Amino acid sequence: CASIGPTSPAPHPKPSDRGLASQDLALPDDPSSGDILEGISGLARAADGALWLSPERQRVLVRIGPAGSPAELYPLEGVPEGLDTESIAWLPDGRLAIGTERVALRNENPILLARLVGKAVVVGEETIPFSYAPWNLQAAPNRGIEGLTQAGGWLVAISEMDPNDDGARRAPLSAYHLAEARWEHTLVSLSSATGRMSALDCAETDGEALHCLAIERHYGVSRVLSFHLHFPLGPMTSAVCIQNLTPDIGGSTNMEGILRQAPGRVLDDVEAVAVENGHAAQHLDRGGARRV
Repeated sequence: CASIGPTSPAPHPKPSDRGLASQDLALPDDPSSGDILEGISGLARAADGALWLSPERQRVLVRIGPAGSPAELYPLEGVPEGLDTESIAWLPDGRLAIGTERVALRNENPILLARLVGKAVVVGEETIPFSYAPWNLQAAPNRGIEGLTQAGGWLVAISEMDPNDDGARRAPLSAYHLAEARWEHTLVSLSSATGRMSALDCAETDGEALHCLAIERHYGVSRVLSFHLHFPLGPMTSAVCIQNLTPDIGGSTNMEGILRQAPGRVLDDVEAVAVENGHAAQHLDRGGARRV
């Protein structure tokens, strides 16, 4: 684990050499097709403590209640044709934000906004566009908003793209102020030669900054990164690798969700989820309390 770029002056959790414990979560089949759920790419916690999981291409969401309740499937209605649902985040007003990608070159990725309607999640007409214009980029096919999180009144989105014009690999990140409807932008450093961002979780700190955790992954690469967002955002943000997951999960497990398990400033367990193996979602905890 090594970061690219200068070390941030703000404190990060210390790199960990602890192992990871795993717990399989049984998931039901997709009721519309009978297929097993695959390609879970989004992970979010609702206000009631329930975990929500989003498959990329199956039009359902999975809810796992707090206290180990059985998983429930909620139909996801109204997603435009051709969009993959890559990431999810609950907003303070009760809506669900959904990050997307598609198999085409494009100048922006829409963030969909949805609401719970009974036992379904229904996408509305309003979207928040995540634009690549601040970096003079077009998004490549199948590279979109892999990480989405809400904290401190900001909706923070990070892309799987990795512009490296000067030889340093970075990921585009944009933060949308929900009350003022405005964006701020930065590039977050990556720690490997091949990894790309696949998950994001941010939380408020004692000051005005947000502390963020992200997963950087590719074949043979699976790492937890830590960085701080100080507003207004500067053009570059340095991330520090705090955990190498590869020795515990191998090089092929595709980790695409990350959350602090408990609220507050103590990082005592970090959850990550992957569903590449059929019915089971792998739930990984990193033990050990750490101040952030």
